[in-house]
Amino acid sequence: MWPSATRSPSWSVAEPRASRPASPDWLGGEEFLQWSWAVDRLTRERNYWVASVRMDGRPQSRPVWGVWSDDVLLLSVGEAGFRRARREPDGTIEVSVNVDSARDVVILEGAAGRTIDVSAEALAAYNRKYDWDLTAGMLNFVVRPRVVYGWRDEDVKTATRWTFE
Repeated sequence: MWPSATRSPSWSVAEPRASRPASPDWLGGEEFLQWSWAVDRLTRERNYWVASVRMDGRPQSRPVWGVWSDDVLLLSVGEAGFRRARREPDGTIEVSVNVDSARDVVILEGAAGRTIDVSAEALAAYNRKYDWDLTAGMLNFVVRPRVVYGWRDEDVKTATRWTFE
């Protein structure tokens, strides 16, 4: 059964703190990527691979469409949504979302929750991005980032972890 959809989610996040993700010492590197670099990729990416865990513990992953808006990722996962996903006590679903690129990697980990409160701007951005005529009810999940990882293929020494508090 679906948890109640939220009307006024308090999903907005503070500016993230950059740090080095756990990596081998030989990787080195002193430079962090800018948060704006990750936001650009989250904004312009066409496909997002969303991974979650089923109720029986088996992993599941699928590509979905979405839009980065107001510091959250809004996903269009249809009526079925995450129907078979394991839920936290608060009704959210832990997810890992990867952009569809192995060259400029952005991995967002956080909590996904059903929503019916989608701004007109987010819906318009989605419809422009996909040349679609989606209605608000189908942009139905919001992912609030807890941690985001990013690196550029040509320079993995810039690997950066952004955390949100």
